[in-house]
Amino acid sequence: MIRGFSALEVIIALAVLSTALIAVTLLTLGAPYILQNARDHAEALSLAQTLLAEAQHEAEDSFGSIASSSTTAGVAFDVHLGSRLLSDELTKRLTATVSWPDAWGNQKRLALESVVTDYEHATDYPCDSIPSGDWHNPVAKTSTLEGGDLLPGMDTYSIGSMATTRNLLALTSTSTKTVGQPSLFVFEYENGLPAFRSMLSTSSTTAAIADIALAGEHAYLASASACAKLASCGQLQIIDVSTPTAPAFASRLLLPILTPPYAGDTSGPVAAKSIYYRDGFIYLGLEETPTSTGMEFNIIDVQDSRNPIWRGGYRIGRTINDILVREGRAFVASNARGIADVVILDITDPADIRELVRIAFPPLQTTSRFGYAHGVAVSGSVLHIARSYISNADEWYLINLDDSAFPVIESKNVGTPLNRRSARGILVRDTLAALLTNKDFEIWDSSTDSLSMSSSLSIPGEAVSFLCVRNSFYIASLEAGVGKLTRIDPL
Repeated sequence: MIRGFSALEVIIALAVLSTALIAVTLLTLGAPYILQNARDHAEALSLAQTLLAEAQHEAEDSFGSIASSSTTAGVAFDVHLGSRLLSDELTKRLTATVSWPDAWGNQKRLALESVVTDYEHATDYPCDSIPSGDWHNPVAKTSTLEGGDLLPGMDTYSIGSMATTRNLLALTSTSTKTVGQPSLFVFEYENGLPAFRSMLSTSSTTAAIADIALAGEHAYLASASACAKLASCGQLQIIDVSTPTAPAFASRLLLPILTPPYAGDTSGPVAAKSIYYRDGFIYLGLEETPTSTGMEFNIIDVQDSRNPIWRGGYRIGRTINDILVREGRAFVASNARGIADVVILDITDPADIRELVRIAFPPLQTTSRFGYAHGVAVSGSVLHIARSYISNADEWYLINLDDSAFPVIESKNVGTPLNRRSARGILVRDTLAALLTNKDFEIWDSSTDSLSMSSSLSIPGEAVSFLCVRNSFYIASLEAGVGKLTRIDPL
């Protein structure tokens, strides 16, 4: 007997057939849109690749000119190049982003990343960009700035700021026991360790060097005493260290009082406090000037080391403790607690310096000597601010530079009433953040959303400054008036 189809079977068959017909119809009608979307994606990919290739080519000739930009391509493509300088100051992370509407009006986005390197300055940068080794268990070795240890002879010396290249290490004394005593000490690295080469007296008073920058064949000194009546003095001193065994004065600059930058009054000029070098220019911070027109922040052209020229200045209104320059902006840490802990300046035109923002943190303590901004560091879009101990606020702040409101991302309470620790400075290497307090050296992990401490080492005496060279850190400290130099290495 021949069996026919039931009504249910017919309905199912019709459903399957209609589904197939609909799919074929949609595929036929949608094919042009699918093809168009594929072409758009391919064009967006080509635009992003071309943008990165052009930026990489430009960086070979002018690393500093690589900056974020936006443009349009064709009818519908929005193209953006994001540029972010990394903490080593030699590498920029580039992100090429292309966005466009697809055939159905949905917004599409494609992004490619790359990095470019400042090859011109790469050989001068002393610190390894990416740390290696076990920094959860660092080890320390301390030497003394005295005869028989780091130095020849029998005398002992204090220690202040430091500076380094990959070949030279320069140590300084902020003050000396007697007039004429050496205050600049030059070392060369031998097998990774500093070997003494020479020492030099830099001041006609016992106030010596407040800060130092080292670049190429010259050391740039911020003098702790301007000593206006002595022709051999100035807020800026430039030392030729091309022959490490025989450093020599190249030039000095005493900033005027009666004309810009009005660096003092009738009682004399103010001293320098901080210094930073970048691409042929010195950024010199002074102690607070006594007049309403005085400029504590100064830009000096030192491309001719024997003829430094003042190019511009800006009034901060307080003593400048630290300066960092990045991509046309100066980050200035000052004593203006609660008013302007850090001032960010646009310095693209030294003759027309413009203030971008003043960042201040509570509390406002007009009678306290606590809470000063000691140091600044920038890693990508994050500004790190180190402050001296303050009883009811934090000493380490992280600020979002990508947000025009400059909000606080995170802050850390470094000191307590029973352990008054100040944050002296911060150095960032990839995901490792090194924090120096007046009492110890700490390694923090910054790879996650919140900072976490990895290790801590006590420092002999009172820590005053630190720096990074290759894969090590050097810390300067004072113990009973004698300088100590501690080297920190990973296990």
